[in-house]
Amino acid sequence: MAFARYFMRLSLAIWIGGLVFFPFLAQNAFSTLASRQSAGLIVGKSLMNLHWIGLGCGVVFLICSVASRGARKFAVRNLSGVPHDDRNFDFAVRRHPAHGRDSSFHSR
Repeated sequence: MAFARYFMRLSLAIWIGGLVFFPFLAQNAFSTLASRQSAGLIVGKSLMNLHWIGLGCGVVFLICSVASRGARKFAVRNLSGVPHDDRNFDFAVRRHPAHGRDSSFHSR
C-alpha cells in the first residue's frame, strides 16, 4: 500500500502548495496590472482552478485513504468523529480496575 500512501501525500502536497502559492499570485496581480478589473479576472480564474484542484486532490486522498487502511478502519476513524485506537476498540466504556464499574460515570 505504499503506492496509495504516495498518492495521498502527493495530493496533499499539491493542494497545500496551491493554497500557499495563491496569495502571492493575487498580490502580484493586483500590484502589477494596470486595472483592477483585469487583475480580478485573473485572480478569479485562478481561484476557480484552485477550487477544482482542491476537490480533485480531496477525492484522490479519500480513495487512497480507504485503499491503504481498509474500508472498516476508515469509516470508524474518519466518519465517527471519535478518536479511535485499532488495538483497543472498546473506547466507549472503560471499567475501573478497583471498583468494577464505569470510571466515566462514578462520583468521587
